[in-house]
This record gives sequence, structure tokens and C-alpha cells, in this order.
Amino acid sequence: MHVSGQISQLAAALRLRYQPIVRLEDGGLSHVEVLARVLGQDGQLLGPESLVAAMEHPERALGLTRAIIQMALSEYQGRGLSAHQLPLAFNLPLNVLVHPGIVHGIETLRATHGLAAGLLRFELTETQPVHNIKLAEESIKALRDAGYKLALDDIVPATPFLPALMKTAVGAVKLDRSVVVDTSPGARNFILKITRLAASRLQDIIAEGIETAAQLARMRELGATHGQGFLFAKPLAAEELALRLCEG
Repeated sequence: MHVSGQISQLAAALRLRYQPIVRLEDGGLSHVEVLARVLGQDGQLLGPESLVAAMEHPERALGLTRAIIQMALSEYQGRGLSAHQLPLAFNLPLNVLVHPGIVHGIETLRATHGLAAGLLRFELTETQPVHNIKLAEESIKALRDAGYKLALDDIVPATPFLPALMKTAVGAVKLDRSVVVDTSPGARNFILKITRLAASRLQDIIAEGIETAAQLARMRELGATHGQGFLFAKPLAAEELALRLCEG
């Protein structure tokens, strides 16, 4: 099957969920991460691994990223979420970020839906190796200059180019769940190093995968500013999120 056909087939099977990200200072809702899942033949949502595998091909990754953004923005307006002005955070693979025309494509989608750039955030993650860090820096700056907020996603000690990426125009750093749940001295030292560097650059630190009160207390102690995980909320369908916002 041609790549465009593969994209269309996968896009038709996409279902979106929205997971709240809260401020650790006061527990208030900051924004939500858009999580894309693929609907299996049995009617169940498949794990994120199936979508990550599809993203290995650069053209598929670009097409699916556009489809996810388009679907989320349509739900954002169609479900009445836009009335709450709640920012949406999208995963943006670095190999898509360096694709020519990606910034223009994002701007076109946003303008079509009449939304302010400040309502869209992008979590930059490396699903495939990116060797042209200079081109990535230029795209990051272009998105930031256009008014979008950016974060580095899935940060672990082995993240390539981490010091250089943290010096770019990103406003937040997101600790991977594997680091958040790790209670070893090595993980603690890594988190402290990142939180201190982020604080010096006025960047937020988002701890992903918080499931217990003990993990929450530890992340606060180590300097995280935001949290995400089942302790706060599971990923929600658009109608569930809309209901929660109306109740809250």
C-alpha cells in the first residue's frame, strides 16, 4: 500500500484522549496532553507502541501528526472545549519538526480553526534519530516566534543533545515516567541537575507518570513544577474532559 493510503487508513482508526497536566503548587489544571491511539479490529484501543511504529517512516510521521492535530482541533471546537481556553499539548517528533514546511502547516491548521497560537503546545520527542541539531534549533525558534509553547518530552539521562536542546527556545522539560518512578540515587541526581538547569532558564519541569502520593511528594521535593499521571486523572475522551471542565 502506498504511504498516502497507509496514512489515510491509520488516520481513520485514530481515537484521541486528553490527559490533564496540573500545577504542583496549587493542583490547578494547566493544560492537557493530546494522546493518539489506534482502534484495533476488536474495538479496543491499542497501546502507544502501534503508533510509534507507524511514525518510523518520515512521511507517515508527518501525515499522522497533521491528522492528529486536525482531529484534536475539530474536537476542541465541536465539544465546546474552546470555551474554556484550555491549552492543548501535542507530541511532535523531532524528525517531523525538521521536515520542510512543518511550521507553515501547523500555522495553516491553527488559522483554519481560528485559535490563538498560545493555546497550542508541542512536546518534542525523538522517535527516530535526528542528527541535524541545527535544523531542529531553527524549527524550534520558528515555532516559538510564532507564539507556540514548546517542551522537551521523554527526558532521560541518555537523551541525545539534551544540554543543547535545553538551551533552545523551549519553555518546559518533561521527565519520562521511567525517571519519575526510579528512586535510585542516580535518578535523583539526574532530576536535581535538570530541575536546577531548568530553573536557571525559567523553564517548567513536568513529571510524567505520577501514580502515588509518595511520587508526588518526591517530585515536589526535587523541584518539579507540574505533574501528569493517574494520581491526577486518567486520559479522558473529549466528552469526559468537557464534563470535567464544566463541573470544575
